[in-house]
Amino acid sequence: MRTSACGLSDSPPRAPGPGGRSLAFASLALATLVGANAELVAQATALRGEVLLRDGRPATNVRLLIVGHPPEVALQDGGLFTHSLSGSPTEVTVRTIGEPDAEVLFPPGGRLVIPGDSSSVVSVLVGERIGVAVEERIDRDLKELRETLEVRGVSEEEIEAVIRAELDGLVTRIAALTEGAVESAVTGAAQTELRERINRYLGTYVRRTRDLVDAFDLVDVSRQMTLSESLVLRDAIGNYSDAYGDLDREMSEVPAALARAWPGDAGRALRERMNEVLELIRSNVHQEMLHLRGPLVVIQLEFTPERPRRDEVRSAREAVTATIPRLASALDRLEAEVPPLMEGLRGPESP
Repeated sequence: MRTSACGLSDSPPRAPGPGGRSLAFASLALATLVGANAELVAQATALRGEVLLRDGRPATNVRLLIVGHPPEVALQDGGLFTHSLSGSPTEVTVRTIGEPDAEVLFPPGGRLVIPGDSSSVVSVLVGERIGVAVEERIDRDLKELRETLEVRGVSEEEIEAVIRAELDGLVTRIAALTEGAVESAVTGAAQTELRERINRYLGTYVRRTRDLVDAFDLVDVSRQMTLSESLVLRDAIGNYSDAYGDLDREMSEVPAALARAWPGDAGRALRERMNEVLELIRSNVHQEMLHLRGPLVVIQLEFTPERPRRDEVRSAREAVTATIPRLASALDRLEAEVPPLMEGLRGPESP
């Protein structure tokens, strides 16, 4: 038997022996099955999530099922789970099982949208609906009312009239409570979002400014700096610039939003205080930073081929040395203003 250059025999093909056709067919079927399984595995979507109770505690005792994507979801410590979905669905339905008093409160109707980012963690809130507890209370109260009236010989017609009046009053009260609860929830969500936004952007700005002032305490700009010292200042200034840009972009509408989220005089007071803090930043802290920009550029040119003249460097060092105390003083004032502002955002006006 001769063999070609590529290693394959060039002898005439032989007819398959007994079972050869079946073996070839079985091999083809196996390859097809493996390929199909591989395709299914490739299409599987990993859903990451957390199951929580109404108050935010992990719902470790609740059992959860994703309809159409068995088996039962396995919850880890903290109510976390990672579940493999068949294919690539954009939405699934989640249900509680084995817990008659526990229902899915969120997402609405148990319809969970699959996030595009596979690393995102979705939240599922479960618990007993308010209506169940209310229904039990109504039944108990009406039963007690009926029994008390019956013992005292009140007629059935009068008892039913009393019960109808009770229920009519309850319906009116529930309508008022529902409207007030929705308004309170919306207001509370707005207040929480504002507190978090102010704490995030204002807090970051104050920390980055303090880091910059501390960097100047470590680096003596009155003499020639080393390259590493120059890099320390450059990084601190870059971090400050990023924080100020974020603050300026994200906080410009906050004062007006505070007046809307907090009612009456409380909202107006918070708006004025927020305006004062932002004005202190723009007119004092950031203005001193702008005074540093030009002199620092001159100083850092010492590390480039375009070295400035000695008198330019000396003037730049003097300007920086004179500006730093003013910047530190403005920052001290800002740091003193922030705690009262944050305390006002957590005051009794907040739900």
